[in-house]
Formats: sequence, structure tokens, C-alpha cells
Amino acid sequence: MVRRHRAQERGPLLRAIYFGSVLALLPLMGIQLPLSLLLCLLVRANLPVCAALQFITNPLTAVPVYGLTYLVGHWIMYHLSGSPGAYDPAAALALVQSGELLSAAGDVLGSLVLGGVVVGLAVGLVADLGWRLLAWEARVFRDRYQRLRERAAAADPRRGLD
Repeated sequence: MVRRHRAQERGPLLRAIYFGSVLALLPLMGIQLPLSLLLCLLVRANLPVCAALQFITNPLTAVPVYGLTYLVGHWIMYHLSGSPGAYDPAAALALVQSGELLSAAGDVLGSLVLGGVVVGLAVGLVADLGWRLLAWEARVFRDRYQRLRERAAAADPRRGLD
């Protein structure tokens, strides 16, 4: 019986995908890697996967990623507050671009965190589905390969299974 390493088990891998995706998209750039280590120890997640996900946000991708998470979080907060009228993303971006950012810091930070959690869960779901698809294809390929080896061994008894 082959014993699998804990890092290859499904539970720790899925926890790493979801927790790592959310942590990667929170506005914590610079301390994400140490936080991912602590988080993996707390929830017993796969550390290499969680740590690799932290590189989604880097100095080159930070502005578009955090801009997207801000817009998503602001949109959700706008609709949860029951504000009348249509949502205007240009007004949300104008608030960030204005010099009065400090007065709206709570709103901006709340939008970034809420958007980071929502977008992080969506990224985690996409990564989870992609991983499941690849795992399924690998299992199908492995089974097909095993059947071919068995057929070859049955056709040529001198060959045997390696």
C-alpha cells in the first residue's frame, strides 16, 4: 500500500486554495507570506500552495487587483446600504483619486476588505474547479495507462509488469 504524503491530500489542498486566495487579495501586501505561514499552521493547510498564491499580488499587479477588489466591495456595500439610483463606478474611483482619501479611509478600507474576500473566494472557486478537473484527467489517464499495461502483459507473458 502506497502511503500518500499529507500535502497531497484533498482537505489540506482545498483549505490552502481557498484561504490562500482570500489572503492574497486582502490589502495586506508585504505581510501576506508570514500570515500565510501562520494561517496554514492554524488550519492545517498545504503551505506551498498557500504561499504560492500570495504572489498573485505583487508590485506589478497590485494596482489592478486592488482596484478590482475595491470596485467589487464598493458595489456590494452600495447595494447593501439600499442607496437609491444606479451604481456609478466612476464616482467610486473619483473618491479614491480625490485628495480627500483620508476622510474616506474607513469606507475605502472596508470596500477593499469586503471585495478582497468576495473576489478571493471566487478565485479560490475557479482554482478549486481547475484542480478537480486536472485531478480527474490525471485519474482517467492513469487508469487508461494501467489497462494498456495489463493488456500488453496479457498479450506478451514474457514482458510482465514492471
